[in-house]
Amino acid sequence: MPATHTDLDHTVAHARGGSTALDNLGVLCRHHHRAKHRGGWTLDQPQPGVFVWTSPARRTFTTNTTANEEEANL
Repeated sequence: MPATHTDLDHTVAHARGGSTALDNLGVLCRHHHRAKHRGGWTLDQPQPGVFVWTSPARRTFTTNTTANEEEANL
């Protein structure tokens, strides 16, 4: 996703005391950003760069953005 089509998201909302620091920020596409705020999904960041999404059905999906699989294959 090109950076021009993404949103910078506070994992813990700034209005709820979340800091504007790398360990509380994530880059989300607009679709996922809206799903978090309007679609019943939740997003946690247990460590910087590791995101755990929980669906409205309580299924979890983990994404680790600290690993760059494309570079590992060079």
